[in-house]
Amino acid sequence: MGFINNRLSPDPAQITGFTIMCLISVVTTVVATYFGYTRAHYRAQLATRLFFPIFVCFMSAITNLILATPINEDDGSFWIKIFYVLHAARAPMMLLTTFELCYVVHKRRSVKFCCILFDNRGHRVSNNIISCILRNSIWALSSLMFITGIAVDLGLLTHQGPSFEDDEMGVTGFLEFAEEGGEKREGAFAALIPWLVVSICNIYLTLTLWKYGSFSAMVVHTSYFNPWMWPMIGTCFLIGCFCVKYENFLIASNTGIVIMTISILFLMKEIDRDLLAQEEFSNFLRNVSKTGNACHTPSLPPPTLSMDRKNEENGEGNLTESSVKEFESEVTV
Repeated sequence: MGFINNRLSPDPAQITGFTIMCLISVVTTVVATYFGYTRAHYRAQLATRLFFPIFVCFMSAITNLILATPINEDDGSFWIKIFYVLHAARAPMMLLTTFELCYVVHKRRSVKFCCILFDNRGHRVSNNIISCILRNSIWALSSLMFITGIAVDLGLLTHQGPSFEDDEMGVTGFLEFAEEGGEKREGAFAALIPWLVVSICNIYLTLTLWKYGSFSAMVVHTSYFNPWMWPMIGTCFLIGCFCVKYENFLIASNTGIVIMTISILFLMKEIDRDLLAQEEFSNFLRNVSKTGNACHTPSLPPPTLSMDRKNEENGEGNLTESSVKEFESEVTV
């Protein structure tokens, strides 16, 4: 039905790799949950608070645990179906999380993002039709990806024709379709569609984040090689790992997903720094505004000249004995 039965039996090296990936995914689950529930800007977003820790981090741990064991679909078929449904949410929830992180950081700085406009107070311009459509289109795209993943994992596409019956469905990468003379394999390609969409969208989203961090962030970096580039690096690893062929696809693809997950956590930490710096600067301006009138310098009376000084300036000063003698000597000469 799905990739569990289509996979090859893992060798000891792959079992070790799956186990390591499982442990790393457990750690990322804890870290993502901590960020999601202890940061107000993440707690307000459903994707970062709930979807990312459960459907991306925790499901990665469960997936690697299953792949490290010789379990098959006949062992508890009901629970395997539940697993397939949750497993199908990994790709759309990763895309949704990346988009929401991009959205929140651009919104706080009122920077235009993906044709979405914000006013000076960080609110989306609701009367702009394009902004409204683009803001909600990512949820529609994620829903289509989720439905596609369920159809592939549960084998619902096999009823569409023999071309969808593929023994390598869910266990082969993009390079399999780049070979010359490759057969038409809709089933294997359909299993890659969600991650293909994630890869294409993440290229744009991560480049946008990198541009923001280099030009618009509150924490100024002196080089283009700054922490905002980590999601772009994670996306490159994700694309490369999904290009691996049949024999090592499962270990490579799950490694790419874990690396992308770690890069998102690095991004969340950097967003924390940026928003904290912005909040501190806003508080500073607010305090200056409150205390500015109270800390004024008392006005002083205009300077006045003495009568002697005024007479000197008007040519009416009193003549002293020394000045008279000096005048007489000059006349005598």
